[in-house]
Amino acid sequence: HGVKYVKKAIKIIESKISYPNYFIFSDDLNWCKSNLSFIEKKQFIDSKISDGPIDDLYLMSKCKNNIISNSTFSWWGAFLNRNKQKIVIIPKEWKSDQKVDLAMDKWIRLEY
Repeated sequence: HGVKYVKKAIKIIESKISYPNYFIFSDDLNWCKSNLSFIEKKQFIDSKISDGPIDDLYLMSKCKNNIISNSTFSWWGAFLNRNKQKIVIIPKEWKSDQKVDLAMDKWIRLEY
């Protein structure tokens, strides 16, 4: 599912923004490097750039836009983002067995 979701989210971002740069945060960067090679302008945020989770959260909040996974960590990064024109893409279903809507106003809910 992950790659399909990311591809759909990127299409939305690229329909609204010219030449976006992507900053990829993950606790599994090896998976990201193996599966997200199709993203052209990207930077993997690793220990060379970030000093750990608090730094990651701060950096996420400073991005212009956010594509988030079904993780509360990425949700907080998007929530703390104060860019008034931000685009936030969130999975429509957080978990298949959980019927809760965690999207804020104007966030885009996308099928996972």
